[in-house]
Amino acid sequence: MDRIQESSAGLPEVSGNDLDYFTLNFLVQFANILEMNSAMNILEMRSVVEIGGGYGTFAEIFMKLAESDRTYCLIDIPPILYIATEYLRSVFPERIIDYSQAVKMGRIGEKDIRGKILVIPPWLIDKLDMKFDLFWNSASFQEMEKNIVIMYLDRVSNRCDYVGINSLIHGHALGAGGQHEPIRLDWMVDQVVARGYDEITI
Repeated sequence: MDRIQESSAGLPEVSGNDLDYFTLNFLVQFANILEMNSAMNILEMRSVVEIGGGYGTFAEIFMKLAESDRTYCLIDIPPILYIATEYLRSVFPERIIDYSQAVKMGRIGEKDIRGKILVIPPWLIDKLDMKFDLFWNSASFQEMEKNIVIMYLDRVSNRCDYVGINSLIHGHALGAGGQHEPIRLDWMVDQVVARGYDEITI
């Protein structure tokens, strides 16, 4: 923790100790990275693609801890995408490739975004023409319908060495947000394993 400090962008509610101040979300995502690093050396990875990255906390921590040539692709829906873009731009002002730039690009290869943070909506996924070390999803698959989760896994997981999922074991409460059927963690694990991955439980 002596290597990172949370951005003050957005005036977060913070929990303090005698060294730094952190929001609960920042600490949770930091714990996720530490746990994953113990199992798969995430901090040695060169590229991450995240579906449903929220305002960008996981991306912020990874990019602060990783080497400067690391690449990150955050995919989310508007208006969250705008919030993530502006939050991450406030932390990494020279490293953001936003929607207005990405939509004008052709195929997006690793050399096009090396060392950068690409922030795009789902409809630009098919522009990605590269492999990633990690496909990460934290608590957003559990909010979707099964066909949407399958669509994302089909379009992204086959270009990644690892797939990481953080989710409630039993999914959201029945009917939350109009969801037809809760997305359980074991169902998601089965979907990932069916695509040729070995299960690692952390």
